[in-house]
Amino acid sequence: MAHTGYVISQTVFALPALIVLVAGLALLTARRRTVGPRATGLAIAGAAVLLAGAVVNVVWASSLPWVLQATTSTGGYAMMSAGVGILTAILHATGIGLLIAAVLTRTPASQAGIAQLDPPVRVSG
Repeated sequence: MAHTGYVISQTVFALPALIVLVAGLALLTARRRTVGPRATGLAIAGAAVLLAGAVVNVVWASSLPWVLQATTSTGGYAMMSAGVGILTAILHATGIGLLIAAVLTRTPASQAGIAQLDPPVRVSG
């Protein structure tokens, strides 16, 4: 119970990113037809991977007080910390890579069935 404030603060600091990722997933799911299925699939996968990384980060940061109490050696903590760091780095890079792939494979508006605006008309004179 002594670490409750620490856990709450770690969760509160992560909330903006978690909210943005969950909202992004909801928007991507809702706009699947207008964005295109391939790009949407990649974007949803990327946002989900980033969300998983954010959750891992919150869980790790929130569990640090207990990990430090339970770990008898600095080496054991260092190994766990390195493992979590490598995992979150891989998740972060993979999520961003999937989002970039989604942007690059997005179907142009004319092919996705989206009405395009007429180009602006120049008036001379």
